[in-house]
Amino acid sequence: MLGQVIQNLGGRLLLVRCVDGKTRQVMIPGRYRRRLWTRVGDVIILIPQYGLNPDKKGTLEHRYSKNGNQLLFARGLIPEEYII
Repeated sequence: MLGQVIQNLGGRLLLVRCVDGKTRQVMIPGRYRRRLWTRVGDVIILIPQYGLNPDKKGTLEHRYSKNGNQLLFARGLIPEEYII
């Protein structure tokens, strides 16, 4: 699922606005913690945590670059407000 980072909550947590209209608290897994830096406005792929609370929690899987954002918009996968 695609989403945009709204706020860094500190530690390993992000607040993300998803394409389905829900806001989720997303955790950065340990394998990405030091290698993948995210900022407010970045478009990411997240996986909802189906066992716990899929409408409120998720896990970060990938962060797109600015060129990737434009490609997603050109294909119609994200709305225009996700482009910075």
